[in-house]
Amino acid sequence: APGTMMIHLALDDLPDWRAGAELRQFAYVHLSPSLDQMSRTYQQAMAGMLPDEPVLVVGQPTAIDPSRAPQGTPVLWIQVRMLPAEIAGDAAAKIAPAH
Repeated sequence: APGTMMIHLALDDLPDWRAGAELRQFAYVHLSPSLDQMSRTYQQAMAGMLPDEPVLVVGQPTAIDPSRAPQGTPVLWIQVRMLPAEIAGDAAAKIAPAH
């Protein structure tokens, strides 16, 4: 099964999303150029390859529940989704073997 890498952040403010200010109201924002790319990323991870374009999921829990952090300090997490459990290579063929 594919894995996930996650980063947690404490912020002074939520991001200013280029796609629109209304995204500040959502708990989850998926970042990918297309649904087709999301599918390719999953297929690459299942084949043991580091995806050529990772899919990111951003969680903004304090956007819908401010009690999840101290007042005035929103939290945010970023998941790099669909990474291979065991890495066999990289889909973009840019990572060289270690020497």
